[in-house]
Amino acid sequence: MDLSDLIKPAVSFQSEKHVVERTTSTRKSDARFFNSMEEAPAKAITMGISSIMKSRDYSFPENKEKKL
Repeated sequence: MDLSDLIKPAVSFQSEKHVVERTTSTRKSDARFFNSMEEAPAKAITMGISSIMKSRDYSFPENKEKKL
């Protein structure tokens, strides 16, 4: 996955969840889960900072590898 799809600094902090166009590189990467790239979703729903801050609970993925 291309991290530029996840990090959108130009989006307003007031933004709520919204639909975004997925990049070709992300669709190519996700094609392995489908029969072809054409079947990989062209759009995605993303949450804005405002939606996240209104949440009552948060969950953060944890890396299980020990870091030195």
